[in-house]
Amino acid sequence: MISIELKRTDGNFISINLPENSKELTLSQKLDFDFAQIGLISYLKKYEDNLFSNRAGYILQLAKGLSEFLELDLSVILNLDGINLLEISQQDFLEHLELFSAKLKGVNKAQLESNLLILWNYIANVCQSEDVSLTNEVEYKDQVYKLPTVQKHPVTGKPIHESTSVQQAVEIIQAKNNYQKWLDSQTEGKEDLPTKKNMLFSMILSEVVLLLEPEMPTDEDGFMIWLNNRILHFQDIDWQTAYSVQVWFNNYMEELRSYPENKYFFESSFIPGSKEEREALHKSEWKGKQIYKNVGIKGIYPVLLELNPFQKEGKNKFVSMLQEKFSNAVKIISLHNSKG
Repeated sequence: MISIELKRTDGNFISINLPENSKELTLSQKLDFDFAQIGLISYLKKYEDNLFSNRAGYILQLAKGLSEFLELDLSVILNLDGINLLEISQQDFLEHLELFSAKLKGVNKAQLESNLLILWNYIANVCQSEDVSLTNEVEYKDQVYKLPTVQKHPVTGKPIHESTSVQQAVEIIQAKNNYQKWLDSQTEGKEDLPTKKNMLFSMILSEVVLLLEPEMPTDEDGFMIWLNNRILHFQDIDWQTAYSVQVWFNNYMEELRSYPENKYFFESSFIPGSKEEREALHKSEWKGKQIYKNVGIKGIYPVLLELNPFQKEGKNKFVSMLQEKFSNAVKIISLHNSKG
């Protein structure tokens, strides 16, 4: 963390700590700033032809974003030395705006303390400082959690992901599906941004919980209580860990898609030969999409339970299915679907 002091217009100072990398940045801060950026950019686009005359609104957007990220009252931000852009010339204001998209290099503490747009730009750069190399271990609240391993194929060098359980993968995909379902229900350009941010936060936290804690209840009620409690536990997780979890799972799904034997898990094996068959396929696909919107990926459960390839001694069919490797379930369903 870097500690800086911001000067108020009354001559007093406010001390704040700023993250220096994605590991020191929380997921919550990352989303707060991303959505503040959306608001600020929308304002700049709306008034791009007459921005100087509307700079008071621009200042308010800037102040609101910093207020939320720094967890400082808006009135405190508005009373910081250097926030008042109403008294500067149009040329100075345009030079000020050029900083908005500038890549900061070698920014120092004095600059951060004297120019709030440099401060904004600094935060934006930290929000994009993810380490793309994945680590196997994550430390959080004095506990060590492990991501599933990734190994390299000895011949091709391609990554081989340790499979999640059926339950882990299905619940992660289901969380993503629920978020997408909500997005689809919104009118484009008129989304409820606070709700969108909260739903995105919940979706990412669900993914973090489900990937870092593979032991979970198998009954639905017990699972939902457990998941909600674990989301609360991980609500202060850092952005780097959340980013790594998302990258890991996306890469895992891409790996599963890359295997030819899994083809018919992800797409239909039916090839229409006539106009009637093409129309029937179109109707079937439409119906399938509607069912998926409501049921989601859990629609594979009845198929797996009917096939029952994973029954384990001392466990019922449902628990055996949930605890099986998802990669095996994908392959079984693909082979089953290949029969048409």
